[in-house]
Amino acid sequence: MALSSIALCSRALLKLGAGSIASFDEGTAEAEIAANLYGHIRDSVVSAHPWSFATGQTVLARLSAEPVADYAYAFQLPADFLRALSVGVGERGRGISSGGSDNRS
Repeated sequence: MALSSIALCSRALLKLGAGSIASFDEGTAEAEIAANLYGHIRDSVVSAHPWSFATGQTVLARLSAEPVADYAYAFQLPADFLRALSVGVGERGRGISSGGSDNRS
């Protein structure tokens, strides 16, 4: 059962003992708080785990800027980017070395 963002926030507010909302723009304190928190909390929860429904691949636009890590090129991340699950192959794509550690997980 998929819930809309409004329905999900409204149910959460009811569980907290607050009034429900019908819109993020209705002018109540509950609606204002829900509107301010919903997007950030949603993105945090979605990026905390590699959920299959929230993963994808895309072709990235190459930038003219120099990359900061060990890549040959820099690329623009998508507007809806939350988290990279993997990049590069072998020893490429490990990022910037921080002292003696090799940044491998």
